[in-house]
Amino acid sequence: MQCLSNLRQVGIAVRMYADDNEGNLPIAPGFRESQTNAPSGMPAIQEVLATRVSAVSNVFKCPEDRQGVFAREGSSYEWNVSVNGRLLHRIGQTPGDQSAGRVFLLRDREGWHTKGRRNAVFADNHAGPESR
Repeated sequence: MQCLSNLRQVGIAVRMYADDNEGNLPIAPGFRESQTNAPSGMPAIQEVLATRVSAVSNVFKCPEDRQGVFAREGSSYEWNVSVNGRLLHRIGQTPGDQSAGRVFLLRDREGWHTKGRRNAVFADNHAGPESR
């Protein structure tokens, strides 16, 4: 439940960002790149949203993250790079798009939950298990 609550809060922060940026979603890498990958130069999503979640400690940490992803990367969640810079209200309205209720904004980096499922927050603002 705490993971879903965290994702809901981060989803609110994403919406606040979009509201402050003419409806445009943030631009960030999917997750902080490891030392073996070339740096992208883009700030990680937790850095982009930091001012919108600063009063909430560990909102980017899923309690089921026992592999230390949060400790290494600063977030247990990955950003959906396919929505970088897109207009939030247009997701699901372009021909060929999935519905906004199926497009995740952020999700667990790994399948830490029951039966390997991932939790996510979606473009329509709901949080829940990601369907496979």
